[in-house]
Amino acid sequence: MEDWYGQVLDDNKEKIARVKEIFEQLGVKEACEQVVRDYTQKALDILETLPQNAATEELRQLAEKLLVRSV
Repeated sequence: MEDWYGQVLDDNKEKIARVKEIFEQLGVKEACEQVVRDYTQKALDILETLPQNAATEELRQLAEKLLVRSV
């Protein structure tokens, strides 16, 4: 992996494709998505301890929208 990061190429398409392939093999996307889910759940759990009002409801909705967004 370090070899690919350190290379300077005229056309980085090959480098990008190879690094993407390595990330896919390692399950990086899935691992990151799990971290996002974990932190979102922690935030929602803390939000539930606060007095429930329009602001906390908006924050809950925002957290849920961010969880399912596509980047």
